[in-house]
Amino acid sequence: MPLEQLKEYMGVSPKADDFDAFWDDAVATIPEHGADYILEKSEFQVAGVTCYHLYFRAEDGSRVHALFSRPEKIEGASPAIIKFHGYSGASGGFHEIITYSLLGYTVLYLDCRGQGGISEDLAQTKGSTYFGLIIRGLEEGPHKLYFKKVFLDTVRCARILLNMEGVSHCVGVVGGSQGGALALACAALEPRIKFALVSAPFLCDFKRIIDLGLMQNAYQEFGWHFRIRDPRHERQDEFLNVLSYIDVVNLAPRIRAEVFWKIGLMDVTCPPSTQFAAYNQLKSAKTMRIYPEYEHDIVGRYSDEELEFIIMHCKG
Repeated sequence: MPLEQLKEYMGVSPKADDFDAFWDDAVATIPEHGADYILEKSEFQVAGVTCYHLYFRAEDGSRVHALFSRPEKIEGASPAIIKFHGYSGASGGFHEIITYSLLGYTVLYLDCRGQGGISEDLAQTKGSTYFGLIIRGLEEGPHKLYFKKVFLDTVRCARILLNMEGVSHCVGVVGGSQGGALALACAALEPRIKFALVSAPFLCDFKRIIDLGLMQNAYQEFGWHFRIRDPRHERQDEFLNVLSYIDVVNLAPRIRAEVFWKIGLMDVTCPPSTQFAAYNQLKSAKTMRIYPEYEHDIVGRYSDEELEFIIMHCKG
């Protein structure tokens, strides 16, 4: 699709009639303080920053983990960042977040439940759990979707920070690929998020993925689902309607935060058209940086401009 068409493309995937009510009801189940949590000091420490492991219990009892770092000396309240990792990954190490804390930020880096880190996933679902988390819980409807639970975990993280002593109300979100999708979902469901820095976000415009025949890489589970469960796509509309509850395109209009978005036009993992579908639905202030020769490797390539974007939101 030519760039000029991409700039006008709004997506082709459905949106459930009760989409907003569904999410309003789901978020209403989360306490204002997010969740009770514990902090355990990490063996890893570095001058100027204090590092912890943070744990909280989700509604289903899953013990969710995050890396947590904050400036060693804080005058007043510090701004905060929530960081999210890519699909199947983990929060990695403190080396990924201490730069922010050295600049004066409190940082919470979520380990997505049941992926590559140590967060638990105690959810019980019917149907296949063999391959892929996007479709996990699909056959029981939207309330059982794996990513519904993860999206709510992001809201808990935000509310923990927003109510934490020593943290200001300037809280932003950062992530690429799955992390970008979670950053946008968090900003959509917790309107107090001030800014979102994302690259190549995942979980956008699912029908477009199918239409393009790109059921591979991160979306390989779609192809597996249809091959085994619905080989003639007779239930595709039902499939897409359930997944519409976790389609970031449908969440985008709820976002109030300012968004800085990076995209590689050669990305076949999270295709440009799917990203533009979400970006074009944003109603808040937004900036996109386009990299024509980059694929999904745009994720993780940070620049001074992005750091300036973060800093400018929490001055004063």
